[in-house]
Amino acid sequence: MEAAGPREKIFFDPSRIACGIVTCGGICPGLNDVIRAIVMSLCCHCGVQRIYGFRYGYAGLVERLGHEPLSLTPDSVARVHELGGSILGTSRGPRNLRNG
Repeated sequence: MEAAGPREKIFFDPSRIACGIVTCGGICPGLNDVIRAIVMSLCCHCGVQRIYGFRYGYAGLVERLGHEPLSLTPDSVARVHELGGSILGTSRGPRNLRNG
């Protein structure tokens, strides 16, 4: 068994991948801080350059609903920890995935 944690070598080419962040459920304290930390870690520590935030929970994953994903960069999240709410919006409640 291998313990969790950072590795000396990674097994993917960060320049070839994109990462997405989706938050589901209601708002919670510190959500923007978590989004910021994920973006900073992916970009600064892992070298990932394409990071997207999907808006309004699962609804952000349904193309026909028209919620374009946000491109997240260290600059775009630099001060989000000073804001209330969530920069990605929230969506609480049941969702029929077949009907959107």
